[in-house]
Amino acid sequence: MGQTHRYPSLSRLPRTGLSLLEIIVALAVLAGSAVVLSQMIDIGSRHAERAAQIAEAQTVAHNLLHELLIQERPLTTNETPEPIDLWSPYDYTVLVEPVGIGQLLSVTVEIYRRQDATPEAMLEPLVQPVGERSGVDRLDRVADFRLTRWMRRPRATDETTLSDKTDSLFWTQSELIQ
Repeated sequence: MGQTHRYPSLSRLPRTGLSLLEIIVALAVLAGSAVVLSQMIDIGSRHAERAAQIAEAQTVAHNLLHELLIQERPLTTNETPEPIDLWSPYDYTVLVEPVGIGQLLSVTVEIYRRQDATPEAMLEPLVQPVGERSGVDRLDRVADFRLTRWMRRPRATDETTLSDKTDSLFWTQSELIQ
């Protein structure tokens, strides 16, 4: 008599594992989705950084415009970017134009972030005159933020009161420069 096996042959059992091909496909899908997710995280962090820079430039523009309104800085057109102060990473320009007839002025402040805004480069204005720094020409740069405000022309006398200065707001427009 033939010997009978207690266990049925392996070919008759249903397969319960994964084949090598299925594992390779699953790993490829996992790797592809990981690459897509890492790119999305990178794009999101770049956009968050840009939004923070725009918010900072907007704050700088508002502060600078307020300094112009209280006559801390002269209210004159300045088309060559100048540093806001020695330690600020921003340059600015001011464009003052009469609006129609009457006493209205359009004051536009443009804010530019310096390309060399590193701590070491921030000492550069102490060493070189502003006009000799690289990348200062207005035509070569795009403004990070532009703020336009309409106001009354300041009086020639210094007897303006605080209420006259604060009532000068007629209209404000801010633009994000892409």
